[in-house]
Amino acid sequence: MEKLIELQLLVKRYEERKATLIETISSIKDLIGKEITQYELDSYNASQDLENFCKVLLIEPINDWNSIDDEKALILIVEILDNVNDHVIISRNCEALEKRYHKSQGTVMEMIFDEELNENEILIQLKKDTAIQL
Repeated sequence: MEKLIELQLLVKRYEERKATLIETISSIKDLIGKEITQYELDSYNASQDLENFCKVLLIEPINDWNSIDDEKALILIVEILDNVNDHVIISRNCEALEKRYHKSQGTVMEMIFDEELNENEILIQLKKDTAIQL
């Protein structure tokens, strides 16, 4: 059975109270190798449907985020801009960019959807050192 379908069934069983939280979290970890929280299970539907939630869980993250250079960053940003309805691509690319440039979660989304910056403006903003030194 395809992992996406299996994962959807696990979440549905939890939502229908046919499986406990502990069973569901354990089964999901066995299936995809990732830990998920009760909060994620209980609140995903506020921002996405079950299929997109499961796709986000299944997508492989960009593990070499610390080696992202300007060229790769622009490729990731353009990919987001070209796929504004694909939550999976947006989630993966934003996570990698925010890790690479030490930005808080949601920063890239704000630049794209709230501030409506283009790819070059986004890269410029990502490269600015906005860390607060204590």
